[in-house]
Amino acid sequence: MFQGSFDQGGQIGCLGATSTPEKRAPKHGKGKHNPVGKDVLFEFACAKETNLGKVGQECGVRVIRLCKEDVNLEDPYSIEQLIPQVGALEGCSIHCSIQCKPWSLWLHLNRAKYPKLTAGIHQEQAESAALVEQFIRVADICLGNGGDCSFEWPRYCTGWALPSIQSWILDRNLHSATFNGCAVGVETDGQPAKKPWRFITSSLRLATNLAALKCTHGSPAPLQGKWTRMSAFYPRKAL
Repeated sequence: MFQGSFDQGGQIGCLGATSTPEKRAPKHGKGKHNPVGKDVLFEFACAKETNLGKVGQECGVRVIRLCKEDVNLEDPYSIEQLIPQVGALEGCSIHCSIQCKPWSLWLHLNRAKYPKLTAGIHQEQAESAALVEQFIRVADICLGNGGDCSFEWPRYCTGWALPSIQSWILDRNLHSATFNGCAVGVETDGQPAKKPWRFITSSLRLATNLAALKCTHGSPAPLQGKWTRMSAFYPRKAL
């Protein structure tokens, strides 16, 4: 779903739309040449092995996983080295899903119940916010080079209120889409599970496709325990 949607992305009806939409480089397939990165998708802050990478390979898309085992994405110097590599792949796109734990509602409840946890939680949030800013730096290179970007977190993740994300949505006229994970096969102990997702993306087509996903289950089960952790890996149906 990701690369196919990126190929025909748009900037109409954006969440942050203005009267003078931002001018972007021509989409691959619409210019006078075939961009070298049109079939390349960077996966930022991901696991060593992902379903997105596997499905991408099957569909002829080169998915470059930027995982902690290979690159320190929290190090600004690493990002400085990464940026020209991304910039050299004209038309490439990028997707990101940073760990949402520092911004979970449960963590806020624990902080209120156990004040001693506050300092540690603030540190985790600061590190997460810095990683978001690093991603935005790289994503902006993709956008300026004719590619697309997408970012995902749970719908009710408090990290959405970060100023860096809010201003990026407005500056880049990004689209927003929400849907429940049970619509694409997210399960808990064999039962459809309601994982409320939110994506922001520069691709109108991707946002439209995701927003069209509807839950057909009467009462999907809540995610708990190990199933919450496992839901971080997108089901193949979602890709």
